[in-house]
Amino acid sequence: MAYSDFTLTMLEQRFGLVQKKWDFFPKPLRTLSPSPALQADLEFAESIPTFSEKSKSEHLIVPVFKELLRNNKGKITYFSGYNFDVDPSKPEWCLRFYVQPKCGER
Repeated sequence: MAYSDFTLTMLEQRFGLVQKKWDFFPKPLRTLSPSPALQADLEFAESIPTFSEKSKSEHLIVPVFKELLRNNKGKITYFSGYNFDVDPSKPEWCLRFYVQPKCGER
């Protein structure tokens, strides 16, 4: 399912989700400068067409994920293109989130 195919309101209604808010990041949030590798990847991404979600993911999102992984070794992971074989008609169906804490961590 493409991100553009659903909204949070649609998911709340369809699956009975309740939106809860909390401070996910510690306060104060430390400032990080982008690495030279991230800067180079994003500068390159600006020079090529990004018409589809796939190209946006490949050229814009993946470099940011790589930067997150480099700066948070062993703390986060992500799944890309993994088929969870779920049945969307069952209530236990869930969205695939690309970035999530390691198992057992919040």
